[in-house]
Amino acid sequence: MARHLRKALTVLTVALIGVVALPPGTAAQAGTAVVLTAMQRCQQGGAPDVVEYTNHWGGMVGAGFPNVTEPDNEILPGDVVRVTVTGTMTYDSSGTGVGPYGIGLVAPSTWPFPGLYEYSSVARWNNKPGGWVGSPMMTGTLSSCTAAPTGYPVRLLYYVNDPNYADNSGAWTIRTEVFRAPGRVTIEKLEVTQGVQTPDAAVPMIAYKRTFVRAYVKGFDDGLGPLSGVTATLTVEGQTGVTYPLVNTTITASFTGSDRQSLTNSFLFELPRPFTNAGSRRITVTVIPPASRGGGWQSVRSRPVAFGPNGAPVVINLTAARIGWTNIPPAMQAQVGLTGPVWPARRASVWYQQRATAENALPISSLNINDLTWVDQAYALFDCKAVLGADGRWSCPGYLDVRSWTEAKVDALCPNGGCWLAVMLPELDDGHHGNHKTTSKGNHAITLLGERVPSEQGLTLAHEIGHGLGQAHTWLNADYPRADGGLGPYVGLRYSPTYSLVSGQDTTGRTTAYDVMSYDSPAWTSPYSYCRMLPIATGNRLNCWYIPR
Repeated sequence: MARHLRKALTVLTVALIGVVALPPGTAAQAGTAVVLTAMQRCQQGGAPDVVEYTNHWGGMVGAGFPNVTEPDNEILPGDVVRVTVTGTMTYDSSGTGVGPYGIGLVAPSTWPFPGLYEYSSVARWNNKPGGWVGSPMMTGTLSSCTAAPTGYPVRLLYYVNDPNYADNSGAWTIRTEVFRAPGRVTIEKLEVTQGVQTPDAAVPMIAYKRTFVRAYVKGFDDGLGPLSGVTATLTVEGQTGVTYPLVNTTITASFTGSDRQSLTNSFLFELPRPFTNAGSRRITVTVIPPASRGGGWQSVRSRPVAFGPNGAPVVINLTAARIGWTNIPPAMQAQVGLTGPVWPARRASVWYQQRATAENALPISSLNINDLTWVDQAYALFDCKAVLGADGRWSCPGYLDVRSWTEAKVDALCPNGGCWLAVMLPELDDGHHGNHKTTSKGNHAITLLGERVPSEQGLTLAHEIGHGLGQAHTWLNADYPRADGGLGPYVGLRYSPTYSLVSGQDTTGRTTAYDVMSYDSPAWTSPYSYCRMLPIATGNRLNCWYIPR
C-alpha cells in the first residue's frame, strides 16, 4: 500500500508542476484557483493585455503611452510593462542612424538628459497632474518585464536625448505592452454618440443635441469570482459635481470586455445639456472597482469632444395635423373595431414619441412640432372612400385627397417655401408607410400612418424627413454599401421610448437591423444616411468624413 501511495503522490506532483510552476507566495490565490500576477504572466511568456505602437519621429519633442494627445494615467500600481524599440533615427544632417541606445556616449550636463547616452530613446514615468515619478531612463532598459511605480497611476512619455531636434529624421517604432494586475477594472474605450457612431468616431457631434457617453470596461480575473459592484462617474471640463450613469448604476465587469451590443456590462451617461453647446471641451470618466479588488485603483480616461456648427442650433420646425375618416361602411367598422361611420383622428399626444424618436435618429439639434389641431376634438375629416381589397382587407384610398390637402395647406401657410407640414392618418400600421413631397414652392408635405409597435413609433416620421433631407430609399441609392439595406456593423443608441441599442449585425455578421431609409424593421439611422443628411440639415455648416463599410 505504501509503494502505491508514494507512486500516486509522485504522479500528482508531476501533474501539478506541469500545469503551473510558481515561486511560492507570489500568485493571487482563492481556494484551489491560482491566478498569476502581472509579473509572472510577463516573465512566463503570457500575452499582454494591451499592445500599442507609437511612431516616435526624430523631429518630435516627445511621444507617449497612451498614444493620444494629453494621455491619461493608464498604467496602475501592480501592472507590468515591457517596451520594445525598433527602427532607426537620424540625428544630424550626415544621415547617421542610431537605435534606441544612441551612440553609446554619456551625455554631458548641458543635454536634456545628462548621464544617459547621447541620441538615445528616453522614457519617463509621469503622473497627470502630479508630475514626474522617478528618474529618466533609457527606453531600452524597459525591454524586460518592469513593474510600474508603486505609489501612483502613471503614463509613459518618450523623448530623444538630443539638444537639437531640428535636423533629425527617421523614426523609432515603440511597442508598449501592459500586463494588468489581477482584479483590475479598466476603461477600454469611451464612445460619444448622439444616436449612431463609428468605431473611429467619424460621426461629428451636433451642438445642442442630446449626447451620450458609453464607457466600455474590462475586468481582470483575480480568482475571487465576478467583479461585481463596479461604479463610475462622468465629469465635464467646467462642470461642478459629477454625472452618474443611466440604466445601470453598477455593473459586473466582464473578463472579456464590454459587449457593444448590450447595456448590461458598460456604463451609459448623458452629457449635461449645458455642455452640448458649440465648441470643444474635455470629458472624463472614472471607474471605481469593487471594494478590496485590484488594489482599489480607479481607472480614469478622458477625451476631447467638439460640437458644431457654430451659430444657431440645427432645428426643424414641423407643423402637424391629424385627420379622421368618414363614411366607414359597417363591414369595415367591424374589421377595424369601430362602432360608427367615423374613424376619429388620433390624439395630439401621438406627436410626443414621434418627435423624440425622429429627433434622436436625425442629424438635428431638435425637432419642434406645433399641432394645428391641438384640441383633440378639432380635426379635419375626409371621406375614406373605402374599398375592399383582394386580401379581404378594407382600406381608405381617401389618403390621396389628404396628400393634396397637405401640399396645398403647407403652401398656404408658407408661400415663400422652406416649411414642413406632417399629417397623421388614423390608421395604425405594422410597417413604415408614409409619403414626402417637396411642393412647387419648396415646402415639405408629409403624410404618414402611425406605427402599431411602440418601439417603432417615430421611425416613419424620421424616414419621411430623411427624404426631405435628400435621402432616397436604400435600394434606389447606388452608393448605399449593403444591398439588403442593412444597418451594417454599427450599434445605434435610442433614448425613446426607453434607452436601448439597435445592433445592425449579430456575431456571425448576419443582418439584424436595417437603415431608416429602407422599408424593413427593426430600423435605425446608419452612419451612411446620417452623414449624407448632415450637410443638408446644417446648410453645409457641418460635414462627416465617414467612409462607408
